[in-house]
Amino acid sequence: MFKPLAVLATACICTPVLAQEQSLPERASSWIERNPRRLARQINGAGLYASVGNLGEGAGSGPGVAYFEPDFSRTGLDLYVGRAASFAGDSLYDLRLGRIPHEAGRAPSRRRTLDAISPSLCDGSNARPFFLYAEMRRHTLANGRIYNTAADAVPFVQQERSFELVAGRALPHDFVASVRTGWIETQATFEARPGNASPFDNVRDRSFFATTASLAYDRRDQPRDPRRGAFVEASLARYQGVGRNAASFDRFSLDARRYVPLGTERHVLALRGLVGLASGRGDGAVPFFMQYTLGGSRTLRGVPQYRFRGPRTAAASAEYRFEVKGPLELAAFGDAGRVWGGAAETGTHGLAYDYGVGLRIKAKGNVLRLDAARGSEGSRIGIAFGVTF
Repeated sequence: MFKPLAVLATACICTPVLAQEQSLPERASSWIERNPRRLARQINGAGLYASVGNLGEGAGSGPGVAYFEPDFSRTGLDLYVGRAASFAGDSLYDLRLGRIPHEAGRAPSRRRTLDAISPSLCDGSNARPFFLYAEMRRHTLANGRIYNTAADAVPFVQQERSFELVAGRALPHDFVASVRTGWIETQATFEARPGNASPFDNVRDRSFFATTASLAYDRRDQPRDPRRGAFVEASLARYQGVGRNAASFDRFSLDARRYVPLGTERHVLALRGLVGLASGRGDGAVPFFMQYTLGGSRTLRGVPQYRFRGPRTAAASAEYRFEVKGPLELAAFGDAGRVWGGAAETGTHGLAYDYGVGLRIKAKGNVLRLDAARGSEGSRIGIAFGVTF
């Protein structure tokens, strides 16, 4: 009779002691595991996924929700329906049907590059080495800018609709290839501001039949938080003009990255090089809203997004990352780049650069970044979601 009472008394005495021995990060991790994470798993089980991240090329970051059901109604096809909006007013509607690349326990990425698709093909739980699906998108960029000088910009709103077929496959030796083809319609509307005449008035509306072929080499150890390895993606695209203002052009892009641990994987040197070349016949063949840009949280962090714009660009970044403890990481970085070949007022007029420090908070492949940078046009502090590269 006394033995059970003794065990119960011991448990009552020891439980507070054990709770006190847990550190604050351990208690926080335990609470997250018992509450929000468990709730997220239940919601995901119903096919609903919440996310926070970039809405696409040129758009800001913001929250979104998606419904994703692999093998929809036992048809062998996956169904994805997504809706997202940024804090700057951007929006994205996305519908996909087919064999869609995705990681176990995650909805497909919003982004359309092989950088976003490759992790799903490297995931051991995904036995399908190829993908084939149709995609419809409606994308609104509500806060676009064309900068005449560092202090003056012409605002515009861009509406884009597209219907494309996407096919790809994982190849031997860590290669992934894809082809994307379909119709794209884009319209840009400038905000009326006296004294801000735009040199791009004759290329506001365009329709294209576009085909893009991409090839990537992915040897990153952890694609969402790489500590070692390399990634290279090359893309070649043809935009065939349709209807009025039917000028056509080509684009070539190269993105190369290298991750080197410095003695331990807590200290990493990350390097990146970017090249973008677009060419077409006649003035305005490459519309301003499809030219390359430098600036913002992923390229030249010392200047605003869209600060520099043109048909040709080259940029490089170096970042030292120090994982302090748990989810906290510090970084020191430098960026440099050049934009040329377009309107004189939108280019860099030589080499633009910046340097700075950053703080990252990481959780299950999701990253919140705070960067403070100083460059050739002053200082800037930026907040963004997702790794820089």
